[in-house]
Amino acid sequence: METWETGTSTHPTANADLAEVNRLSGRVVWFWRLHWGIPIAFLVLLTFLFGANGQLVGTSIWGLATVLTVLAAFWVTRRRYQRWTFRVTEDRLELRHGLFIRHESSIPHFRVQHVDLRQGPLERMAGVVAVQISTASPATDAVLPALEPERAEMIRALVLSRVEADDAV
Repeated sequence: METWETGTSTHPTANADLAEVNRLSGRVVWFWRLHWGIPIAFLVLLTFLFGANGQLVGTSIWGLATVLTVLAAFWVTRRRYQRWTFRVTEDRLELRHGLFIRHESSIPHFRVQHVDLRQGPLERMAGVVAVQISTASPATDAVLPALEPERAEMIRALVLSRVEADDAV
């Protein structure tokens, strides 16, 4: 498989730019940090419960766990964002991501059945949209988890136009 370096392109304005290495929206970092909010809130609650009972050792342990979880949330989400890249070429969509386990996917346009845009409550709060790319095999489906809405629509339209071009051949 051909290798490509992580580029700095963040907001392509033309279809040709999508052949370059692209990143997700920078807002995805905050979106992913929202997912860490529940375990952090739980650890903070445990810290206060142990502190209210006068258990210094328990409070220290849960307090340390809370601090480590917050630091991990900031580090992991930033590194995860740095590792997430994609590009749309003339004949395929290529995705690369993964912090500890690296994933590389290449989906030929002729395999794409449909492209959906998803935006749940957390995505709406972060102002991002997920692009779901479905193929005949669920094992080869892909998701671009967080893009600006206009950019997501542009990618959807581009991939679908290339799918239609492949069908016409």
